[in-house]
Amino acid sequence: MVKFMHLFSKITLITLVVSGLTACSAKSAAPSTNSQTSQKTVALITDNSGVDDDSFNESAWQGIKKYAHNHSLSEGPQGYELFSADNNNQITSLVDKVSRSPFNTIFGVGSNLQSPILTAAKKYPKKNYVLINSSTHHLKNVATANFNTKQGAYLAGVIACEMTKTKTIGFIGGMRTKSVIQFEQGFKKGIKDTAKKHHRNIQILTQYSNSFSNINKTQDLAQDMYNKKADIIFHAAGKAGSGVFKAARQINQANAVNKKVWVIGVDPNQSNLGNYQAKGGQEANFTLTSVVSRIDLAINDIASQTYQKSFPKGRNLQYNLANDGVYLVHNSDIPTHVWITSQKAKQDIIDKKIKL
Repeated sequence: MVKFMHLFSKITLITLVVSGLTACSAKSAAPSTNSQTSQKTVALITDNSGVDDDSFNESAWQGIKKYAHNHSLSEGPQGYELFSADNNNQITSLVDKVSRSPFNTIFGVGSNLQSPILTAAKKYPKKNYVLINSSTHHLKNVATANFNTKQGAYLAGVIACEMTKTKTIGFIGGMRTKSVIQFEQGFKKGIKDTAKKHHRNIQILTQYSNSFSNINKTQDLAQDMYNKKADIIFHAAGKAGSGVFKAARQINQANAVNKKVWVIGVDPNQSNLGNYQAKGGQEANFTLTSVVSRIDLAINDIASQTYQKSFPKGRNLQYNLANDGVYLVHNSDIPTHVWITSQKAKQDIIDKKIKL
């Protein structure tokens, strides 16, 4: 009996030691798991326009969600999350707050994020930051993604010039940022170059709402342009651009389907915003085309590189017509010959026969 008890004690002791070693192994493995999770985590910060803007921010959020889906991440501090400022005065404090959170890679969308992100990047050098449509800099923990929107806008100008019946075309911008001005310049050059080929005199109306969120102001500007005989308006006004669609819808619903005015969308494909019912009850659409910047593609691409521990340190990544980072939507209302003309212009831009 004594021998049995002695044997039992030895077995118990061995069991406790093994259990203790197993527990220690489990505890030491935990930081490795957290480190791997941290490497994957991403956050998106927007200004007060929010993510439901049918424009730039929404496209960025789609890119974040695609990345999260590809890597089985859930929404929250261990995966991915969205942060939007209630007003633009809170952006700096919001960026600092997110920088102190567990997120490894932080994306900032829009010109209002540039200065706060660069400040945070210096303060938190171990974090990765990505600016969308930003000027270049020399910080190793910051990458930028820029889109040659002037190229896409040029093609929109070609189509607008080919299709206008009133010979009056409008452009409405939001704030006078570098990227919006590029939209304006590319669009106008596309119109002017095409008009010169056809010996046409085209009037171009230009207005800025000085906001990316004031829908009512943009609607008033669009209504005024349509009253001045513009039959096509291209907007680069972010969320405020929905005001252009509102103005066009009011006009088109009161007229026959063959007397519609048009809107050219921007950033994502805005074709769905042009659905309406004409005076005769016919279902139709007044989005002529959209100049799309593949912000979703860029964000998913950069996040995936970071996941593979290949964050593009200090690089300025360029997206354009040649790499499909920018493209024009081929809607069915565009006649075949007009689309062919726009695609020839696209190739000429890629081949540098048309210089922008």
